[in-house]
Amino acid sequence: MTIARKQLDLDQPIVGKALTLEPVKQAHISAFAPFFKDEDALYYYLPSTLRQYDAHQLETLFKEWDNGETDVLLTIRRNDAVIGLMSVDNIDLANRNAEVGIALTDREMRGRGLAKAALQLLMTHLLDQKRLHRVYARVAVGNRHSRQLFESLGFAFEGTMRDALYRADGYLDMDLLGKVGE
Repeated sequence: MTIARKQLDLDQPIVGKALTLEPVKQAHISAFAPFFKDEDALYYYLPSTLRQYDAHQLETLFKEWDNGETDVLLTIRRNDAVIGLMSVDNIDLANRNAEVGIALTDREMRGRGLAKAALQLLMTHLLDQKRLHRVYARVAVGNRHSRQLFESLGFAFEGTMRDALYRADGYLDMDLLGKVGE
């Protein structure tokens, strides 16, 4: 069986000018722990049940999520610091498409253009180098920062999934944004 992680060359670091994207390592997970305990941050990020994760639950989540076949997680590093998490999910090698997600898990790094730099680095790797033909993102309606981020990199609105995400205060719609390679 072909492993998507290897076929998409996500098993090695992707090095940019200011950032490096690399496979998530066990040592990185503790840097993500505060983010996965922050319900305000998780409100828009998690496309599943909103809940906090303790260290063991987070380790289990990452082990199951980062399976290398349909889903791959990447750590965003700036110098030696772990500042965020990217996902390449629902990888469909036959149709050459996948979903992408991003979170700057270090609050101090937000608002500096680093999410855009990381996403651009990943788009260059996946689309410009023709590893995939199409990528898409699901963005909760109301998450204007994420919507603006994806649109600034050429993602186009493709539709809305109504009541796609449940939270204690009700259902949220999710907008689908996509980008096709040249």
